[in-house]
Amino acid sequence: MAAARRVPVVVILGATGTGKSKLAIELGRHFGGEIISADSMQMYQGLDVITNKVTQDEQSQCPHHLLNVLHPLSTNNTVTNFRDMALPIVSLTYHWVHQVERLLNENKMPIIVGGTNYYIESLLWNFLIDHQTVELTHKTAATENFSQGEETSNKSTANATLGEKSDSCVSTTPCSEHQQVHPEHKPQQEHLQQLGNDSENLVSSGSSDEEPEEEGVARTNPQESSKAKKEKEGHYADFDSLHLHSLLQKVDPESAKRFHPKNRRKVVRALQVFDKYGVPMSAIHNAQHASGRTPGLSGGLRYPNSCVLWLRSGQTVLDERLDKRVEQMLEHGLVLELHELHTQYLDSVAVRDGKPDYTLGIFQSIGFKEFHEYLIMSPEERETPQGKGILEKGVEALKLATRQYARRQLKWIRNRFLNRAGPHAPDVYGLDSTDPSQWTEHVLDPAIEIVSAALRGEKPAIQPLSPERNSTIHVHNVCHVCEGRVFVNLKDWTAHLSSRRHKKMAQRKRHKEKAEACEVNARCTEPAS
Repeated sequence: MAAARRVPVVVILGATGTGKSKLAIELGRHFGGEIISADSMQMYQGLDVITNKVTQDEQSQCPHHLLNVLHPLSTNNTVTNFRDMALPIVSLTYHWVHQVERLLNENKMPIIVGGTNYYIESLLWNFLIDHQTVELTHKTAATENFSQGEETSNKSTANATLGEKSDSCVSTTPCSEHQQVHPEHKPQQEHLQQLGNDSENLVSSGSSDEEPEEEGVARTNPQESSKAKKEKEGHYADFDSLHLHSLLQKVDPESAKRFHPKNRRKVVRALQVFDKYGVPMSAIHNAQHASGRTPGLSGGLRYPNSCVLWLRSGQTVLDERLDKRVEQMLEHGLVLELHELHTQYLDSVAVRDGKPDYTLGIFQSIGFKEFHEYLIMSPEERETPQGKGILEKGVEALKLATRQYARRQLKWIRNRFLNRAGPHAPDVYGLDSTDPSQWTEHVLDPAIEIVSAALRGEKPAIQPLSPERNSTIHVHNVCHVCEGRVFVNLKDWTAHLSSRRHKKMAQRKRHKEKAEACEVNARCTEPAS
């Protein structure tokens, strides 16, 4: 009897410009699969050029899902919404098409492809925080209390497993008015809410902490409008970052050790999770990992038969390819496309303080911020030498932003896929797309071989990539030599200790201490008058 067909969930990773869409279509045609787009910007209608969507002809070669499903002026899309569109939904509140499960039930191969790797993670693992995960946390705490006969501590005993997940996202599902708060955490929640209520009397420091971006969209101006910041952070917007971190130390010390005091986004998120659910975010993560042996919960893959392909190109070649792609976008009507949606945007209620907010919705896409000066010019001004100079400046800024975005994508893939800790990280197979003339030999044929082996339930002859040795190990260190600088991973801490700046500061401190000691000795040896 022939073995049952094992349909894998195929995931195609890679920086922008490496050929992910091309490979997805070819695999879809070869295996009769369907493509699920995991690109946060391609979910919006319009901007086909700037978001580099596949053409109608390419879409006709293989069914595509989750393209053009959002209104271009929608600004409330989240990774949770994407997950709920792509996965089977337990809650009856949602009525999205259950793409992945439907395809698997029909014995069709789901091929997940896109540049928003955080979205892909949400399909492979359950690490988003919602009511289901909070209920799991309460059950885990109750079980521990019963078995140990005592109250559990805020501090987790599973620091090592926390390395598997360094991020989460608060669900947009409204919190129940009767959300049960674990008795252990009730005093801290009340304390935090009181601190929040006192925020009106706190003078803001006006600091703006730029941090590494959560991958998924192009980097935008870190100087957000105060109104946009207030909407995202609520009453926490009135606190400076260091004060917020001190609040987090009181209610969730484990997360506070994990997050740098200047990583404002993550600190605020952890505070919001505790404020909303009455449970530390670290406790929720620990409960997810503890239940990872159950299919569908964090720690274990939702789809054990997952096949992850990473398209890679030489950096110099990729940079040149991306620059050429920007030139092609200009030829295909990039500026006109931006202008049309920009005009539509200005006519909407989404304008903040008289100018667009490039931190929301599709306007986070590369292009709007870079061409802002040009877009607000009149047709006559654009034809002047100054206008043409501003256009050229925007083109160069777009090229730079695209190259930087590709590098951030690669960093995310290394940290969150290749170097993912734990026994439930899928194998990642590298495919070299540097030379287009060798596409079949270096990309398509190996990909077909790897996926075919997964279909048979076998390991392919091609070896997966090995995790890099210098993967991040989370620690918490404070350098008192360098004015109390904080480090939250071993790699940065080790690099700092060997840095020229630290050695210079340490030497200066030793000289100062030696001079002070000599001064004290001199005073002690002075004859009494």
